[in-house]
Amino acid sequence: MINARILITPKPGILDPQGKAIKLGLHNLNHNEVESVVTGKIMDIKIKHSNLKQAESQIKDMCDRLLANPHMENYKILEIKEG
Repeated sequence: MINARILITPKPGILDPQGKAIKLGLHNLNHNEVESVVTGKIMDIKIKHSNLKQAESQIKDMCDRLLANPHMENYKILEIKEG
């Protein structure tokens, strides 16, 4: 079994209304030093696979083709490990 953790965030310049709302809320709580907030998604995926390099290749394919919108989002594989 291979476990992967993926972070998906909006690309710079893409509207992030949730991030803007969080920033406003923090300012309303007197945390005025906050300049920006970017929201994202973390995905934990388990794959039945015994080869770590092949699993990483499959995960990249999943991100490129479905999990992240390549026009609007960046992704980063934070961790891939056997377990």
